[in-house]
Amino acid sequence: MEVDPNRSGDDPLATLQHRHRNQIQNMTSLVGLFGRRMPPGACREAFVDLRARFEALTFSSGDAAQAGSHVVLDLPELASRLIEALDPERRRSVALEGAPARVSAARADAISRVLGELVIALFRRGLADDAGAAEIAIREDGGVLVMRVAAKTGAADPAGAGDDLGWSIAEGLARNLSGALYRLSEAPLVMEARIPADALGR
Repeated sequence: MEVDPNRSGDDPLATLQHRHRNQIQNMTSLVGLFGRRMPPGACREAFVDLRARFEALTFSSGDAAQAGSHVVLDLPELASRLIEALDPERRRSVALEGAPARVSAARADAISRVLGELVIALFRRGLADDAGAAEIAIREDGGVLVMRVAAKTGAADPAGAGDDLGWSIAEGLARNLSGALYRLSEAPLVMEARIPADALGR
């Protein structure tokens, strides 16, 4: 996310946004700390996923200015941070490609959260083992923002990414952006979000 370096520190809105971001970053650190101290298992994974969700929310939160403004949202950078949060030891091999996208500031949070849920689903459903390979691709295609996660190896996910709460949240967010999520394959897992250009703001 590009931030305006000339934004005045005396601006009450900017000050409030800065405090909000700091609070979320503090929560992210605390959740990560508690998660690392838990034994391996479902509870630890829940804390790790929560940290990733905070990371997605923090990434764009606080940079949205007045209604109608736009920001450059560096989604590949967010994806890299999510990978680090979900797999700090880099046991999986995840190829990442894409470029920042210019989006409506009012929609930046929702777009970041959709990507967050896709990456979490990739690791929990497509790369459940401590190994495997995947790719994350983010691009614009004919006025549509496309965010795609794909496992290169692995069997069908046991729980079904389309049935969990994270998928439901992401689906609702994408729908509010006049977009949609797609489950393209179960084994290996391939998921994609497509958000039309008019949902990116004009």
